[in-house]
Amino acid sequence: MGARPSSFKRGGGGFWNNVDAVITGIEFTTDPPFKNDGEYVYAILSARVDGADEDSTSSFFVGSADEWDIDGTTLTPSSDGQGIGASTGWGKFLDSLIENNFPETLLPEDEFNWDAIIGTRVRFTKVENEAMKGKKRKAKNGKEYAYQDTVVGQVYELPGKKGAKGTSKPAPASKTSSKKAAEADEDESVEALASKFLLKVVAANKGKMAKAKVSMQLLKPENGLFKHPEREAIRKLLTSDKFLNTEDGWSYNEDEEVITVKEKAA
Repeated sequence: MGARPSSFKRGGGGFWNNVDAVITGIEFTTDPPFKNDGEYVYAILSARVDGADEDSTSSFFVGSADEWDIDGTTLTPSSDGQGIGASTGWGKFLDSLIENNFPETLLPEDEFNWDAIIGTRVRFTKVENEAMKGKKRKAKNGKEYAYQDTVVGQVYELPGKKGAKGTSKPAPASKTSSKKAAEADEDESVEALASKFLLKVVAANKGKMAKAKVSMQLLKPENGLFKHPEREAIRKLLTSDKFLNTEDGWSYNEDEEVITVKEKAA
């Protein structure tokens, strides 16, 4: 049992709706950008929508926090036989990806990791959530909306497969985003950037932060690396015990997966 949707458990116009985009990243967390209290695991998917100067993100429900351990982009089930529910938001999204010709064979059979979908060019769309049919959710603006799931309506290109028949061409990078990327910390190594970032965000969190929450800080524009061209490489370091155990200005408790720094390090 692993990342392939065929093994999933079968249960008994707006944001990311009818837009084309490239999937740019995945993160799992119990601390999504809305109230959760650590009870549930969510997948935070990043994508660059055509014409946009920066990535945007969307959250997908995965399951109970008691059922999964998080290690960056990999989930480890807490018990034998635990799998992704096909009726969850994440399960529906992945099912739709496979149904629209993303090869399931590119996903691992023996672990829950979906890094292989990063770089895929897709059409995002919305479908009504059948379980919540007839019910409405109230948005912050006071308006009521039907419950919907974000899914893939079409796969245009696989990672590294450009210009295939029947695909659309990627939108050219804007002059603004290209200039920013060219100016972004070119002289610093990925390790140095990761170290500085780690010290900054942990110190700002009263000097202590769980490993699982550190890389999520990359998705917050105010932390400075949201649009950095090496963001994915930095994220991998921040989830690596080997890197964290270098303790370059911080302390890392590998058993508890907690990083601590002196607040003055920020």
